[in-house]
Amino acid sequence: GYDSVALGHTGKVSGACLSSDGQFLVTGSYDQTVKVWDLDPIQEPRRLKGHNGEVRSILFNSLGNMYSFGADNRLTIRSGDEDRLGHVKITGLS
Repeated sequence: GYDSVALGHTGKVSGACLSSDGQFLVTGSYDQTVKVWDLDPIQEPRRLKGHNGEVRSILFNSLGNMYSFGADNRLTIRSGDEDRLGHVKITGLS
């Protein structure tokens, strides 16, 4: 697993993803947050909230949108590094 202290989270890190341009690294955690690291130059991460449970997976698409999916069955979509586009509640999952 990932070292949660080194990545700035207070809970276990569940995933990490690098943007296609190599500028951003995002990490998702059981602390219900997403951290966005600007890698050029390396800066302290921005903390994004929006989930009511641990963040289970995270990814970027080819357009640079970031998707995070949490234990609350919420898919959150953000454009770029910070702006929230919206979220979708997924039902019927066990």
